[in-house]
Amino acid sequence: MTDPTPSAPHASRGAVPAPAIDAGAVVAAIGGITVALSSWLVWISGVDGNPTESAYSGPAWFLIDHRATRAGLSLGILVVAVGILVIAGAVMRRFGMLSLIGGLLALLVVLLFTYQVNRAVNDFNELPGVEVSLTDFLGFGVLVALVGAVLAIIGGYLSVQAG
Repeated sequence: MTDPTPSAPHASRGAVPAPAIDAGAVVAAIGGITVALSSWLVWISGVDGNPTESAYSGPAWFLIDHRATRAGLSLGILVVAVGILVIAGAVMRRFGMLSLIGGLLALLVVLLFTYQVNRAVNDFNELPGVEVSLTDFLGFGVLVALVGAVLAIIGGYLSVQAG
């Protein structure tokens, strides 16, 4: 007796295999887009009606020195560049490690930014009659960048494991 079902090699002759969707790359791409878009959101909240600022309002050097002036590369440009790095790693399978590296860089930017804002808040609190907290100044964009960084790290890790 012969088996009425065709064997696997005969069944797939005319069919074109669908490309496998790498879930890690999708998660990393979403993370990279989220990081890049966060640069246009509020990173510094205004207190008592003061204006808010996006990541483009401050220098990237602020990540190293909380007293940095507005000269030099914008923090917003750095954040977008890191987001693009994550997206590039997600799109190009050969360079999937870029998503993981970019996610770690995005996380580093968020942590350094939060640390430097906290240092600036501590300087304000040394003035007489001033009492503010870190949460008074951190904007929604920092949290969005943090979520994007975590997604990029998870997606990059999954892509590296799949590759």
